[in-house]
Amino acid sequence: DVTFTDELGGAFGDFKAKYCVIQNERAIFGNVIDSTATALPQIMIGSKVSDYTEITVTSQPSSALGEDDPFFITTPDLRPINGMVSAFTIIALSTQEGQFYQLVGASAKDFAFKEFYPESGASGDESVSFVGNDIFFGRPGRVESLTANDKFGDVENNDLSVGISDLLEDYDEWHIEYSQRTQKVYCYQDGKNEIWVFYKPLRNSEISPWSKMTTSHSMNMDPSALMRAYSPDDGLEYIYFGDTAGNLYRMDIEDPGGDGGLNSIRT
Repeated sequence: DVTFTDELGGAFGDFKAKYCVIQNERAIFGNVIDSTATALPQIMIGSKVSDYTEITVTSQPSSALGEDDPFFITTPDLRPINGMVSAFTIIALSTQEGQFYQLVGASAKDFAFKEFYPESGASGDESVSFVGNDIFFGRPGRVESLTANDKFGDVENNDLSVGISDLLEDYDEWHIEYSQRTQKVYCYQDGKNEIWVFYKPLRNSEISPWSKMTTSHSMNMDPSALMRAYSPDDGLEYIYFGDTAGNLYRMDIEDPGGDGGLNSIRT
């Protein structure tokens, strides 16, 4: 129940965004729908400093704006924003099968996009994930990472899935989520009935960091949504996911009783 206003103080109406990160007291929204229900997937919007409800779709960064004013920017390649993460003190943004950009600048007077990783080709609305010390993203047929020095002076990509490339040839719309507590990265595509799990501690070892999760359970490893959240029972972070019947499940549960015998589970 948030009421958004435009930069002149008028009611902004129903505003929606697929992505939002908070940095330096601003809410940064990506891939938005404005108050007239017009989809603007290529637009990033920055709120007024210290007031995330004051936004604009008319004022681009310029010397005429105040430093704390709201602003909007269009992706240079005009492709829809399909990922946005705050990492290493920067905001990195991806476009659908396009490239990564970095938001540079210090205020509404000079914010701009800078090329970060050209032709990255991330594919899927949830295909980009910050994994603690890196950014993983899915592109058609593979999962890659951005590897950089501490100042992003050099950025290079690393194909994480080269060892299983023949099994991912027809993957093109990724969902990727990271469990900080267990150091696992969950990667899947809708309708594939399998979840690929990347174990970060094994990344540079001689053991494959990948495992494939399948099941005979009724949810059939085809989540309708998957996200990390904190358990109300013990306060620890877990990966939760849902199915199309409205059920909610938790990964990595240690109860040997499983779901109480309601379904046959084979691992």
